[in-house]
Amino acid sequence: MAAVLIFCVILCIFCVLLLSAYVLLFAVLGWAESGEIGKPAVAGLGAGKTRFIVFVPAHDEGEYLRPTARSLKGLDYPADQVHMVFIADNCSDNTAQVAAAEGCEVWERSDPTLLGKGHALAWAFRRAETMSYDALVVIDADTVASPNLLSALDREIGRGYDALQVRYNFEFPADTPPWLRLISRAAKLAVDAYVTRPRSRFRLYQGLQGTGFCLSTKLLRQVPWRADSICEDLEYGLDLARQGEAVHFIEDASVSAVMTGQVKHASGQRQRWAGGTYALIANRLPGLFVQGFRRRDWRSLEACVFLLTLSRIPLFLLTVVSALLVLVAWHHVPFVWVVLFGVAVLMQGLYVLAILSTNRREAGMGRMIGGVFLYVGWISFQHLGALLHLRHARWNRTERG
Repeated sequence: MAAVLIFCVILCIFCVLLLSAYVLLFAVLGWAESGEIGKPAVAGLGAGKTRFIVFVPAHDEGEYLRPTARSLKGLDYPADQVHMVFIADNCSDNTAQVAAAEGCEVWERSDPTLLGKGHALAWAFRRAETMSYDALVVIDADTVASPNLLSALDREIGRGYDALQVRYNFEFPADTPPWLRLISRAAKLAVDAYVTRPRSRFRLYQGLQGTGFCLSTKLLRQVPWRADSICEDLEYGLDLARQGEAVHFIEDASVSAVMTGQVKHASGQRQRWAGGTYALIANRLPGLFVQGFRRRDWRSLEACVFLLTLSRIPLFLLTVVSALLVLVAWHHVPFVWVVLFGVAVLMQGLYVLAILSTNRREAGMGRMIGGVFLYVGWISFQHLGALLHLRHARWNRTERG
């Protein structure tokens, strides 16, 4: 019995050490890149030759979609090269009427058996196959696009990229609890700087971010859109990875969304995101691992590790479990493994400090450190809830406020 316990402790410590080093490696690579997120060394605009169709999927958005429509009409791109379509998907409110009042073309979809943005996009992409355009852009109905959005996409398409993702900024209402606002924004900035940026540079797998992404028509013919899960963006990113296609990150263009500021609504949103991610991992990770192992494809195998660490919360929970096991078997675990566990915890601590430093302009480090304890406890609870209700994970709309 003691031998089994020691084996479990050593295995947990080994996994924690390996994953902690993996996470910190990409943070170092991202930190080493020159330039602050949103202010890259790359500059300039495209020639305005790419013909875009911009899709805005909307479910019961109503008045909330007006800022989106107005930001899209204000893009600094030749109007004759852009076709904009709002998808009123299974709406029970005045979404279609509001979009039309803003002078936008509206496609209405009604299919209560196939709910969710993935299905809406698949429907719209099929319908657009007879249209003449070079690339397709997806913008959520609750986001505002930067004026240079299409110009930056056009520039990178001209450089040969077929799958592109611009920055996705989080904004919060003024009455949002400070710990939720500060740590959420820091975590998102850290994802951009320490995950998306280096993975884009090395052409490694990463999913799309749900909004602000662009796909060329050539790529869609090669890898048709079949993603209909809760995490349709990550799912299609996996389909791209299986075909050897990477997502290119554009830092100097963005879409911004005002997130919910109420903890009860944010809890449901984060639990849904976590549930969708875990369901995707359960459904797709085994096949991806087998494919990578059979083909000796290190990129596919690395993608498996990336998916497991996509959220840092599972690593945090594994670290907590390992710490408890070390305490239980303290007198039996070889000292070298206790030291290695301490090294892993230190690496995670450095990564947390790196996350907090991304938002240091908004708040001091002391305030950020205080907020992170509340945030980690709250988000861990949401992930545990997602795991417990994994079979019942489904798409639904996040309430505003």
